[in-house]
This record gives sequence, structure tokens and C-alpha cells, in this order.
Amino acid sequence: MKEDEIVQNIAKANEAERLLNSPELKDAFARMKQSYIDGLTQTDFGDQRRIDRLHTMLVLLGELEAHLRATMSTGKVVAFEIEQEKKSFLGDILKKRSKG
Repeated sequence: MKEDEIVQNIAKANEAERLLNSPELKDAFARMKQSYIDGLTQTDFGDQRRIDRLHTMLVLLGELEAHLRATMSTGKVVAFEIEQEKKSFLGDILKKRSKG
């Protein structure tokens, strides 16, 4: 992975984490989810078009949240791998110095 891709992945992860921890976004997700569920439970059984739309909106809301979580996780994994590489590199340098 190129350095600019690494930086971009970590920046995206940080932004996704910020959004997911935002009380406003948490509240918006909860209100939207509840609104769609309420709509589904209050819709006449014969109104298949409305049921399908509400179901789709509920699924898409879940997919949006899952995408944000995946973005956050991917960036965290990249950051963790970089930290591990740094520690390994520094450990190698210290070993060489102690032997030399």
C-alpha cells in the first residue's frame, strides 16, 4: 500500500469513528430506524409498495452504518500494522546496537 493510501485510510477511519461517536448521528440513526419500523408496523398489509420502500430504507440505513464501521476498522488495522512495523524496526535497531 502506498504512503498516500495509508494516510487516506487512516484519515477516513478517524472521520468514520468521529461520526459514529457523534451523539447527533447516533440519535439520527436511532430516530430514522424507529421511524421506518413504525412505518412498517402501521402500513396496511396490502400496501406492498410502501412496505418495500420502508424495508429498503431500513436496509440501506443499516448498510450505511456498516460501511462507516468497516471504514473505521480498516483504517485502525492499517494504523496498527504501521505501529507494529515501527516497533519491529526499532527493535531491530536496538538489537544491532546492543550487539555492536
